[in-house]
Amino acid sequence: MVQKSGVTVQDILQLDCMSQTNVVAGHQGLTRIVSNVNVMEVPDIGNWISAGDLLLTTAYSIRNDPDALASLIPELVNKGLAGLALKPKRYLESIPSGMIEQANQMNFPLIELPPEASFSKIINNILNEILQFQTLYLKRSEEAHRLFMEVILQGGHIEDIATLLGNLIDNTIIIYDPNWKMLAQHLVGWDEGEMNAATSKIDKQSTEIVDPLELGIKYYKRELPGEIPLHRFHTPIIGGSRTCGYLCVWDNRHPLTRSDFVFLDQAMSIFALELLNDRSLMEIERRYHNEFLDDLLNEARGDYNPKGLSERARYLGWDLTRNYVALVLDIGLLRKFSILAKQNEQTIQEIKDKLFYYIVSGLYHEEQIIAGTKSDRVILLLPQPHGLEGKPLNNYFSRRAEELLSSCQQKFSEFAISLGVGRYYQGITGLRKSYVEALNALSIGKNLFGNSQVFHFDSLGIFRLLQQISNLDELESFYQETILPLDQHDLLRNSGLIKTLTVYFECNGNLKQVSKELYTHYNTILYRMERIEEITGLNMKASEHRLNLQIGLKIRYILKQKDML
Repeated sequence: MVQKSGVTVQDILQLDCMSQTNVVAGHQGLTRIVSNVNVMEVPDIGNWISAGDLLLTTAYSIRNDPDALASLIPELVNKGLAGLALKPKRYLESIPSGMIEQANQMNFPLIELPPEASFSKIINNILNEILQFQTLYLKRSEEAHRLFMEVILQGGHIEDIATLLGNLIDNTIIIYDPNWKMLAQHLVGWDEGEMNAATSKIDKQSTEIVDPLELGIKYYKRELPGEIPLHRFHTPIIGGSRTCGYLCVWDNRHPLTRSDFVFLDQAMSIFALELLNDRSLMEIERRYHNEFLDDLLNEARGDYNPKGLSERARYLGWDLTRNYVALVLDIGLLRKFSILAKQNEQTIQEIKDKLFYYIVSGLYHEEQIIAGTKSDRVILLLPQPHGLEGKPLNNYFSRRAEELLSSCQQKFSEFAISLGVGRYYQGITGLRKSYVEALNALSIGKNLFGNSQVFHFDSLGIFRLLQQISNLDELESFYQETILPLDQHDLLRNSGLIKTLTVYFECNGNLKQVSKELYTHYNTILYRMERIEEITGLNMKASEHRLNLQIGLKIRYILKQKDML
């Protein structure tokens, strides 16, 4: 819960000037905050009252108006008043039972003042109490600001600010980065195991959005029911018009007050400065990484110097004495998503950054990868695990690529993410070759098979060669000499020859298997194969003729993808 701090109706009742009063209704509302005192002298009081007022009245102006008496408390509740202190006897014999019933239903404090009560004395005492509280409140707020600044000036970091904030509000504080990786925490009144257990339970609860200070600073609140309910609040830390982290607060020690949220608000500006500073350093480091990767992988640089590259890599914390396989991850639909969702370039960059740091800090946290970004792509150099060679090594890289794509697609489902994988080679020269292959695999794979897949260079087969042919007229000519007659025959007679030929090659020429795959009688398959030979003029028993038909099918696929058929 959020408990507003300030002078409550309950506090007011403890003043000497209120010693003879009696709360006749609305006991559940005694925690309402009193920010001012007002007096009712006119019947249309709604024009002269404000939220937080404690209204004093003798009801003189509405004593003979039953409707006005009946509508007074609902109107005051609607206006957000703290309570009503009514002095009967002189103009009203007693407080109407209807008003008492309304006050109880609405948890609105209804106080009966004694006949001798002095409005001026009550007003002076209450305003003095409010002034004292506000003075103390401002003093405490200034002290908190001074303490935060001292931490920064003395070279403190996120952990020190979190500790100070936790001590100030006597509750648990956790700071996360934009990808929800914990940066700092200060536990108060429980250990990490207890907090983790509470987290697993509260994550299942619904979320409510609250604005404790009514200043537009919204918190996402979840409640864990119990004898004493437990609450968790979190809100983004905004710096430089971007989300640079998240602040999380648990009220495991005591309910949060309005004063606590003022301290949280003050601390957030300090957190934002610190996080932005860390981010700036991180972006500088990432720029150095990207520049080095460009030099390392770009054969056109003409500055191949293994020793120099290894020394630069060592300075960045990378080990080029190991062998790597290159993976290139492409983030598709970013621009389209930007237009549809009306996102700006900064938001797009933040999404790319989230994907990059999700991969680096999460999926490949302990694998000592070399990573960087270029345009809408993430470049990963995945090291060879010690002791793995040959087929087990290839299986390892294949499995990690599939795991990477699957995890990224689940985390960033709004994008079409594709992944190109090069082959394994040794040394820096081999690394450059693997990177070029990964780029080609990504380009060829996306062009031919679409997005959201893993494309291994060594699995693309003859497509690697066919895609390099720039003379599309020659490809189209080859298709016309081999496969076009079958396409035309299928179009006229719906004969299924293309499908049969495709499955024939997939089954390595096993006609019984073709019959099984197509759910078609064996004699029918024999007949179709004879028709294929007759129509194309190619003999399926001749290896060169079979190869021509296989290549023709591949070219047919390419031409279809290029909308040339």
